[in-house]
Amino acid sequence: MAYPDPLTIAVTGANSGIGLRAAQRLAADGHRILALCRDPHRGRAALEAINARAAHPAPG
Repeated sequence: MAYPDPLTIAVTGANSGIGLRAAQRLAADGHRILALCRDPHRGRAALEAINARAAHPAPG
């Protein structure tokens, strides 16, 4: 679904699996993602993976 303005979306489990794929897709569509991850090291790796697909990458 296309939105005229980007949304801010919280994605739980964004460091792997369905959560990571959802975050990547939503970021590619131009939305701002709040990636919620329990492990900071895996979260950092997920941020890089999400930014690689993002329309507007977040500062790392």
